[in-house]
Amino acid sequence: MGASWARAGRGLASGHGVRTTGAFRTFGGGPGKGRVPKFVQPIMPIIVIPIAATTALGLFFVQVIGRPITWVFEHLTDWLGGMTGTSAILLGAILGLMIAFDMGGPVNKTAFLFGAGLIATGNQTVMGMCAAAIPVMPLGQGLATLIRRKLYSEQERETGMASLFMGMFGISEGAIPFAAARPAQVIPANMLGGAVAGAVAGMAGVTDAVPHGGPIVAVLGAVGGVPMFFLGVAVGTVVTAITTNALIDIRERRNRGAVAAGAPEPVFAGAGVGVGAGVGAGVGATGAGTPPESAAAVSVPQRAPAPVSADAPAAVPAGESDEVLSGYLTARTVNVPARRR
Repeated sequence: MGASWARAGRGLASGHGVRTTGAFRTFGGGPGKGRVPKFVQPIMPIIVIPIAATTALGLFFVQVIGRPITWVFEHLTDWLGGMTGTSAILLGAILGLMIAFDMGGPVNKTAFLFGAGLIATGNQTVMGMCAAAIPVMPLGQGLATLIRRKLYSEQERETGMASLFMGMFGISEGAIPFAAARPAQVIPANMLGGAVAGAVAGMAGVTDAVPHGGPIVAVLGAVGGVPMFFLGVAVGTVVTAITTNALIDIRERRNRGAVAAGAPEPVFAGAGVGVGAGVGAGVGATGAGTPPESAAAVSVPQRAPAPVSADAPAAVPAGESDEVLSGYLTARTVNVPARRR
């Protein structure tokens, strides 16, 4: 996967380089008025521009970008090499973290090539640590979709089955779709499971004679200490699955809490809903004798107060009874004209 991204980046940069180089074709004038001779113009987009752009960008990658990256990874390899004689559990955990971090990217490949390079020197234990961590990510994500199916969509559950299959063959890229969808939950869970698997393999002295990982290499007889190898893979897979589901569940609960906190509060009857200046008092008096549970059970939407007419009568003095005309309408909220004599 890391190589694919690198190729994509080089292709994008090459395209911009070709576009920039192609500007020389019309430099100083419009189309057909470039400085190059006419007999050269037909081969400019076919030969001259691609070769010039590729050469310039290749030198840029090697001299400007490649040297600092090479320095970083050389020191990282030396640091890992210095740990081979110390704690095998710590080295296995670090290699597992690196293997699970980017699932085939540059950090993964650094740990992988470090273990593969030591095979030629007769040290197969480092590759055994890497081999145990390689299948943990796809197997763990696939197992997570089986344990808590409700947390995943139908498409994610199907991807989980494919991830299980890829994990059996040591293809760590099977977990990339899950990491792309939920990076904050999946990547930490993958790293924790990979560290556990690498530490178990380092503690047990698991060896791997080939530069590959996953259950397939154990089935084909390239792994030494097969029972502990499978134990490390199983424990790392379970840790990854449980951690992934726990982190996703926590995120879902936070999202539900945020939605509930932003919901509008209901407006209950008797809380100042009415028309005119004396509405609040009238409705409050009407609902005063209503039991709290019945008042809380009825909710009505808020209405904008209507303008008070000039002919509206004065408020009813305190002590007068409010005759309910219909629903929430009383003598205070409705202008009842007096009968003509």
